[in-house]
Amino acid sequence: MELITVGDAASLLGISTKRIYQLIETGRLETLKLGPRTTRITRASLDAFLAERIRAERRDRGIDIMSGGRRNPTGHTLPTRARKRCVPD
Repeated sequence: MELITVGDAASLLGISTKRIYQLIETGRLETLKLGPRTTRITRASLDAFLAERIRAERRDRGIDIMSGGRRNPTGHTLPTRARKRCVPD
């Protein structure tokens, strides 16, 4: 089991250590307390959080995760030809 410091996790995710501690408090990151002032984050929970963050961003941008295509405003995946004409990148 790979363990990562709070500072290293913040650097990897591009967020503050304060935000890392918030994610720990809400249970979104799994940690091990090695001492009264020593907290380590498991690599598996960091990877899972990052994967969920990517999925959420793709969903918010309207990218169809299953087919890799974009969706039009009605939520239907557009054919490749129509996608190029109707949906700007």
